[in-house]
Amino acid sequence: MSPYPILSRQSLRRVQSRRLLPRRRELSELPEQAGGTVLVATVDGEYVELVQSRLTPTTESWVHATSIAVVDTRPTLVEVELEIPSATVGLPFVVRVTFDCKVTDPLAVAAGRDDISAELIGHLTRDDEVMTSGRHIAAADLSRFEPYPLARITAWCSVRPLLLMGMTIKLSRVSVKTDAKVIDHAISTAQRQRDRERAMWEHEDAVLAKRRAQELRQMQSGFSIENAKAIEVVLNRGPEAIEALFLELDDERYATSAERAYTQREITESRLRELIGMLAERGHLDRVNVDTPRLMNEFVDGLLASRTKKLDRESRSEFVVGASPVAGSVGAGLGDGLDELEDRPSDLADDLSDD
Repeated sequence: MSPYPILSRQSLRRVQSRRLLPRRRELSELPEQAGGTVLVATVDGEYVELVQSRLTPTTESWVHATSIAVVDTRPTLVEVELEIPSATVGLPFVVRVTFDCKVTDPLAVAAGRDDISAELIGHLTRDDEVMTSGRHIAAADLSRFEPYPLARITAWCSVRPLLLMGMTIKLSRVSVKTDAKVIDHAISTAQRQRDRERAMWEHEDAVLAKRRAQELRQMQSGFSIENAKAIEVVLNRGPEAIEALFLELDDERYATSAERAYTQREITESRLRELIGMLAERGHLDRVNVDTPRLMNEFVDGLLASRTKKLDRESRSEFVVGASPVAGSVGAGLGDGLDELEDRPSDLADDLSDD
């Protein structure tokens, strides 16, 4: 970037006297001058504007000049870059600040610096609020940082504009430069953030899966307990209900249980028949403290129902789980009768011995 506002400055050799002839300097020593520029020569410690179209080799100011400068008098946009530290070590924010500049007095400008960029940057860095605006913001977070320098630099240049002799300077634009290193850092930071979030999600999924497995095991355990209680109720309802459970679940264990229940029932019925027969033979049915007619009726009904169901068991293919009213009453009647008889074994023995 070429310097501004002085595009070029060069020293001139001293012109030697030529005795009786006037001193002269060739116009070929003049620097190249573009449109919108002014030639300013240094003559005896003062600055003099030279108009090239009016110069001759013997023009006094031209002959005695020790240096000459080309001053740009066109309105010019001068851009400077300001580095503001960020929270990321080694990656500062780079803010581009553009000023609208115009030379109003070429002679005063020629007495100053060739390039005003240093003055512009120095003026901006005098505001501590600008220089510390990014210290708590990561370099990758450009969108969060951008409003701060825009607002602060605008306010700073409005309240305290930069004053340079022979020039007008106005703030034109403020922007945050997108640096390649910052972009790479932002990409890597975003990738690391995504990796952390993915790891967190995977951990949460694993915890949730473990929790669901525990809940499932608890539900299965509760379901198993409920099933066990239901099966217990069915087993207590008699061999017909156990057989129905076997047909429903197709589990050989229940077939064995059904056979065992039927066998136990036949043993109980056989013992009861023997007992009733013995009581009848000895004439003690009326002396036993039980409801003998009811007991015999239930026994006969249960015996007939048991024989009928035993025949049906061999031919049926489907059975709905449920308690048979007859089987229930028979079981209850037989159980009650046996309980009554077993509760008084000594009395029954005494009655039989008296006979």
